[in-house]
Amino acid sequence: DSLTIPLDLADPSSIRNLHHSYLHDTPVRYFFWVSGIFHEGSFSAMKHKKMHEMIAVHLQGAWDVLRMFETMRLAPYHLVIIASTSSWVLRKRESVYCALKAAKAAFARNFWWELIEERPGSRVTLVNPAGTNTPLWNGIDRDVEHFMDPNEVAKIIWNHVAHQET
Repeated sequence: DSLTIPLDLADPSSIRNLHHSYLHDTPVRYFFWVSGIFHEGSFSAMKHKKMHEMIAVHLQGAWDVLRMFETMRLAPYHLVIIASTSSWVLRKRESVYCALKAAKAAFARNFWWELIEERPGSRVTLVNPAGTNTPLWNGIDRDVEHFMDPNEVAKIIWNHVAHQET
């Protein structure tokens, strides 16, 4: 039995609905932080609204959900954070996107100390896949034919996470 709860991390009401609908009564073994939105452009040229939309989806929304989750759970769980090779690769006109991916990676590397101390038996896994052909790239003038298949990437990640449990 499993339940997947997709959220619109840029929509605070989506997060509030999660709190009222699921978190109190649903046991959670895995928390997958898979979020992303892409707006290409230099830092100085990026519209304020687009930059804040990226921050909301990549970090703030996910942090709000995780914080809500953390205040309600005493049982151990496995946090899986999907960042990107963009967390360390230099990319022209992608400074905001890369910085947000780097923030996810830094959070994972530092939060695990807190999580395993406060909830023994918990785990944190950080995954930094390269280009994956997801809807993130829809409408963007970029050749993604050579990018990885998202279903294959998901299988690899799940197999890795499940193997850690044994």
